[in-house]
Amino acid sequence: MTMLILQVRVHGLMEEETCNINTTMECLLSDLTNKDLRSEFEDWKLSILQADLNHFKFSFTDITRGKKVCHLQKCLSHEKNMKYFKDPENSIHHFEFHPGSLCHDKYEIVALSVNNTSQDIHEQFNGVAEIKFSDNIIHALVQDGCFQGLSRTLRCKSEICSNKDDLPEVPSYLDDLIVYVNDAPSNTTFGWWFPVDGGALYCTPNKNRLAEGCGCVYLYPDIMSGIVGTWRDGVMVKGRPALLNHFAFDSGIMKPVMTILEDREEYTFFQATSSAITPDVLLSDIYEDLHVRVDSSSIPGSGEGLFAKTSIRKGDLIAAYNGFIFTDQEINMKCENFKELFDSTTSQPTWDNHILWVSTKYQDTNNYVASLGHKANHKKKNNAEYVLCIHPRFGAINCVKAVRDIEPGEEIFTYYGKSFFGNEKCYVHFHNYVYLENKAN
Repeated sequence: MTMLILQVRVHGLMEEETCNINTTMECLLSDLTNKDLRSEFEDWKLSILQADLNHFKFSFTDITRGKKVCHLQKCLSHEKNMKYFKDPENSIHHFEFHPGSLCHDKYEIVALSVNNTSQDIHEQFNGVAEIKFSDNIIHALVQDGCFQGLSRTLRCKSEICSNKDDLPEVPSYLDDLIVYVNDAPSNTTFGWWFPVDGGALYCTPNKNRLAEGCGCVYLYPDIMSGIVGTWRDGVMVKGRPALLNHFAFDSGIMKPVMTILEDREEYTFFQATSSAITPDVLLSDIYEDLHVRVDSSSIPGSGEGLFAKTSIRKGDLIAAYNGFIFTDQEINMKCENFKELFDSTTSQPTWDNHILWVSTKYQDTNNYVASLGHKANHKKKNNAEYVLCIHPRFGAINCVKAVRDIEPGEEIFTYYGKSFFGNEKCYVHFHNYVYLENKAN
């Protein structure tokens, strides 16, 4: 009997366990089903969201004091177009920055509040700072005027803040956790990023606060399947499919312990173009392998459909919708032949009003299984919808998201839009209409 040695890696630490090579997934999943790792992770995220950053202690051996002039000090040294006041009850210094100020124009900071031990704003700050931008808020520990320790970024639900009932949306969703040393992200300390479409990325940051390094872990929204590999400037370079074994802790920060599926091929990042969909057309996605399957649709004459293999929660990612991506210019050049070029049942609007399309060849699972979102059929009473998302393998694409709880065995249906079956002179008009209609709603 062929045996497979699976390696559980945690940044240099390694354990071993064995599974039959033909039942690797079943062997590992049988253990995972008894663990509620997703709830554990969500509870930890909530605690981080509410926690006092002073409770997180990190040991730094390379702290430079007294000589370095940090961003906040540079910011506050230019008092033009800046409003300042102090809350006498809790010693919090408040600053508002208007156009013309260094903070506003160079750093795009709208406001700053510092719970400071000093009584003089010209002295170096020591405390917890809250830095407000137009679409996010950063909470950071400040020592001698420099970021030193854990920082926490909050964003709005859909990343761009909007107004509801004439009230501005307040950033309240966890966006990242990054540790600073000497006013710069520590490239030796792992942090977290939490994408809008769910899931999480555990990696070291570069100077621009983007994930970069080896041994990084991307967790899909089920907080069970993932990818272990290398990231650069926030983008995956390469990685192997993996399953979460358990969580460990380091200075109060969760770190995932993963079981790498050595019998599966390596993933690489590839953003589709109008002529190339992905070089790994027959390399299936670990998340989709666990949660969906393709079978004959329950709708007569519709061919194949997409079905749930597991219980899927409302709001969860179901499948990725990758395909050829056409720019506005490419679409306009082909506008006259648009009906012949595109099969209307397999095209969707995507980022920046580009069109994402799966050709007839790649609708066949014998030719393409890298993503399965295009297999969801149309139905007015839909249980899923298309949303814009960032996928670790495919970049900016569409994903299929559940609009209600879905039971195992249910077919996945999306609503294609009011104008989907219309007779527009050029289909680009239809796609523009659906894109704008979905964005408005």
